[in-house]
Amino acid sequence: MEFWTALIKTPDDSEFLSDNCTHVVGEYWIFEGDNELLDDELSQHEIVAEGGVPCLGDLTTQQLIDGCADWYGVEFEITVRT
Repeated sequence: MEFWTALIKTPDDSEFLSDNCTHVVGEYWIFEGDNELLDDELSQHEIVAEGGVPCLGDLTTQQLIDGCADWYGVEFEITVRT
């Protein structure tokens, strides 16, 4: 099963992001859901990419980083060491 998402880049760390998004790394967050329902809130942030992704619930930070390359074609120059 896949969920529609938006990869967001923003320097903000708002309550909206904490409550509604999965933090990837740095300024990057993944919003799961219909972007049109939250146009007002999302318009305050840069939407880098959109697309379907698997459930994000149990993924590690490194898996989220690797997933962004697979799902969105967005690569980060950071590796999380475990």
